[in-house]
Amino acid sequence: MLNDRLSFNKKKLKGQLLETSDWIALSGFLLVLTLIALWCLDVSVSALINQGYLTNGFLFSDPYKLYHVSLYMVILVAFSNFLIFLHVTIKKIKTIT
Repeated sequence: MLNDRLSFNKKKLKGQLLETSDWIALSGFLLVLTLIALWCLDVSVSALINQGYLTNGFLFSDPYKLYHVSLYMVILVAFSNFLIFLHVTIKKIKTIT
């Protein structure tokens, strides 16, 4: 009985690693990361305008570093979400045809 379960799981893993709902959940997580990065951009630009520094547990106290790190994070997450969108739509097109 255990061998039957293992062989079923192997067959399931061979076909498709992530379901569409898994990709959507991952995209939602990346959306949350985007919002956090945009908030960090807002805070760092406010500190830059006021010639201040960051406190309260940010990774960097220098607003220039936080600005650039969060900008890179927004770019990477946006590109990742675009790739997920392409993957899900292409997969749906392939199943329809």
